[in-house]
Amino acid sequence: MSRPNLSVFSDTFLTRVIVENFHETSAVTLKSPTFYSTIPNQDRYIVEEWKMSDGPWTFAAVFDGHGGTEAVDFISKEMPSTVKNYLSSALAQNSSVQNDVLDEILERAFTTLDSRIIHGFMSLLPENHESLTPEDMIPVFRERALDVNGKPRVEIRRALSGTTATVALIDPSNGVHVASVGDSDAYLSTKDSDGNWQSQFLGSDYRFSRTDNTEVERVRALHPGEEMCVVVNSAGIARVLNYIILTSALGDIQYKLPSRYNQVLNTVDPVNVDEHMIKHTLTPPYLTNIPVVKHTRLSKSSEKHGHYLILSSDGLLDLYKLVHKTTHSEGAKRCALSASLAQDEGRHMAAQLLWDAFGDDADDNALEKAVAKTLKGKVDDVTVVVVPLPFEPRVPT
Repeated sequence: MSRPNLSVFSDTFLTRVIVENFHETSAVTLKSPTFYSTIPNQDRYIVEEWKMSDGPWTFAAVFDGHGGTEAVDFISKEMPSTVKNYLSSALAQNSSVQNDVLDEILERAFTTLDSRIIHGFMSLLPENHESLTPEDMIPVFRERALDVNGKPRVEIRRALSGTTATVALIDPSNGVHVASVGDSDAYLSTKDSDGNWQSQFLGSDYRFSRTDNTEVERVRALHPGEEMCVVVNSAGIARVLNYIILTSALGDIQYKLPSRYNQVLNTVDPVNVDEHMIKHTLTPPYLTNIPVVKHTRLSKSSEKHGHYLILSSDGLLDLYKLVHKTTHSEGAKRCALSASLAQDEGRHMAAQLLWDAFGDDADDNALEKAVAKTLKGKVDDVTVVVVPLPFEPRVPT
């Protein structure tokens, strides 16, 4: 492969949609060039502009699925309308909504959709399953849970797969509200008076780190005496029940329900629900579906392009770290600079940002090595949404 430029990269490797609305938002999604071609891209993104009773709202979200696409497809399809309906109801009662109301709206949307996934599984159990043993539940469950080909139905595949969710709302007065489960990222970047980019992290704080044991200690405190609730390997990587690196997600019901239900699930999917999981599921849930919600407002910037909200799956800042040796905070600041330069030159911001993560037009751009699978390190699916924000509110505050 000859070394591509940004145009070739965009045309060949990116599935991209330019969303033209008030904020001139741009987005890209890249299927991992280092994973097997049979594994589909499990990232999703949504951007919508809503005309509400108090003025225009922007909805932007990134979802990073795992274990299949069923959960991420369901959540990404249902989340916008669910949040919008709850917001409409709140605005019907009051002319504006405060942060505490938005907390309730976003948490309710996340937990409601997760409950619908759990209900899909429960609907396949005998009606009196709460009073039955696993052995008594299994015959009816297997009859309902398997399709005509003997494969698990979509309700099972959706329940056993999962997704992160990072959902941003931008209100008419430029308040930014972000709700997150999982390890997708959200940064609000602002250029200060000295021309330097400052980035505020708006994603979930509930994530494992190789340098900070805070999250390991938090999860262990919730499950006292359970040695296997979090296992940290020799490389410093922590996993819940020695499986998953997330501590919050939607779907993934095998980490949320009592072990008796995992015994039932094991009969149709012994790979995702094995004997180890059944044995060590003692005090679920081990993953939470309650989002971390953060609120902020734009600070004053004299720059024409002085604010960017950047949402991404974790693959973006991991790529910056792999190629540029940056910390996540440093990578976020570089993202803002790249987006600003691209917007000034009329180029696709998200595509330019991702191209910069690979090394831009440098001779040692990492894309060729990633495609050839000679890069030292993996490149995950990567999705980026860039929302440039004007300082001036869209309606008077």
